[in-house]
Formats: sequence, C-alpha cells, structure tokens
Amino acid sequence: MFAANEDRRLPRDYSNGLLGLHDRRPFPYTEAEIADFAAKVKDPSFRIQISEEGVHVYNRDGMFTDIDPFRLYPHLKVDDDASHAFYLGVELARAQIAWQLKKRYSQDEELQWGCNSAQEDARGRVAHREASLLEKREKGSK
Repeated sequence: MFAANEDRRLPRDYSNGLLGLHDRRPFPYTEAEIADFAAKVKDPSFRIQISEEGVHVYNRDGMFTDIDPFRLYPHLKVDDDASHAFYLGVELARAQIAWQLKKRYSQDEELQWGCNSAQEDARGRVAHREASLLEKREKGSK
C-alpha cells in the first residue's frame, strides 16, 4: 500500500512479495480438474491439491476431499507407516492453512509468505524418506 501511495496509483501489479496472507488466484484448479488428474493416477503415492471446495488427497485408490484433514486420515491407510503418516500430516496441515488463508499450495513446498519467507533448507525435505526406508528394513528383518 505504501508503494501504491507513493506512486499515486491503485495497488495493482506489484510484486507478490507484498502479499503475506493471501495470493492472487490461490486455486489454480477446480475440483473437476483435480478429479480428472486423480482419474489418471495409477500408483499408490498420494497427491495433495486444494481448490475452492477444500483439500483433495488422491492416488490410484480414489480421491477424497474435505476441509478438515482429520476426516481424511481414515482414507489414507498409513496406520503402519509412521514416517509416511508424519509426512502426510505435515503436507495436509500446509494444505489446510493454504486453503483457509487462500494461499497457493504446492505439495513438497513451503508456503510462501511474501518478503517474510525464510530461505529454504532442502535437507529437511528428504529426512522422512530415509526414516521410512530404515523403518521398512527393520520391519523386514523381524
């Protein structure tokens, strides 16, 4: 707003760095478009996207939509995979926050808070994968 005031114009077409709480076009896909993506998935890996209708989680077994991630948990069937459950919990929390604040959400990426965003450290992103592999190896050796 300060920049727009200084320029004596409406606050349009300034950097997204000034958008802290919501984004322009926060929902790039409709629920129908996400359902089309979901219908083409043939593997068990979960994808998470948001639309105006809520948070969508899908894989080859179907698509589930809700605004409350707790109601999505029974559909995920990750009871015996703690590291995967942890990862999905983090991603579903990010997706819910993005949906509530009308921010863009991309799976495996931090939410962008404009110029207040911290620099990303990619090492943390892959830590759950190593823990998951270790957990599976330990289960297999029993």
